Amino acid sequence: MFEEVKERFQVDKKSFERDKEMFKEVKERFEIDKETFEIKIEMFIAVKERFKKDMESFEIAYEMFKAVMERFRIDKERFEIDKEMFKEVKERFEIDRKSFVIDKEMFETVKERFEIDKESFVIEKEMFKAVKERFEIDKESFEIDKEMFNAVMERFKIDKERFEIDKEMFEEVKERFVIDQKSFETDKEMFEEVKERFEIDKKSFEIVKEMFEAVKERFEINNKSFEVCNCFCNCCTFSGSC
Repeated sequence: MFEEVKERFQVDKKSFERDKEMFKEVKERFEIDKETFEIKIEMFIAVKERFKKDMESFEIAYEMFKAVMERFRIDKERFEIDKEMFKEVKERFEIDRKSFVIDKEMFETVKERFEIDKESFVIEKEMFKAVKERFEIDKESFEIDKEMFNAVMERFKIDKERFEIDKEMFEEVKERFVIDQKSFETDKEMFEEVKERFEIDKKSFEIVKEMFEAVKERFEINNKSFEVCNCFCNCCTFSGSC
C-alpha cells in the first residue's frame, strides 16, 4: 500500500508541478490579456468620444451649410429681381432721355418760332406754355428716373458684392463639409473596427478567465491531494510501521 501511495504521490507531485507551471503561464497570460483589455477599453472610449465630437462638428457644419445655402438662394433671387428692375429702369431712363432731347429740341424750335412769328403771338404763346409745361414735367420725370436709376445701380453693386462674398463663404463651407464628412466616415470605420476587435478580445478574455478558474480549481484540488499524501508519508516515516 505504501508503494502504491508512494507511486501515486510521485504521479500527483509531477502533475502538481505541471499544473503549477501551467498555472504560472496562464496567470501571466491572464495579466497580459487583462492589461490589453484595459488598453482596448480606454482606446474604445477615446474613439467613441472622438466619434461623438466629429458627429457634433458634422451636425454644426451641416446646419451652417444649410443656412448659407438658404441665404445664397435668397440673395440670388434678390439679385435676379434687382437685375430685372435695373433693366426696366435703364430702358425707361433711355426712353425719358430721348423724350427729354426731343422736347428740348421742340422747345428750342418753338422758341425760335415764337420770336419770328410775332403776329401769331397768342397762339404761339399758349403752345409755348404747353410745351414748357410738358418740358418741365419731362425734366422732373427725367430727374426722378435718374435718381431711381442711381439708387438701383447702387443697390445692384451692393447685392453683387454680397453675392460674391456669400459665394466664397458657400465654397469654404462646402469644402469644410466635404472634409468633415470624410473624417466622419473614417472615424466611423475605425469605430466599427475597434468595436469588432473589442468584442473579440472580450470573448478571448472570458475564455481565458474560465480557463483560469478551471486551472485554479484543479490546482486547489491537487494541492489538497498533495498535502494529504505528504502528511500520510510523514506519518508512515515517523511511526516506522512501513
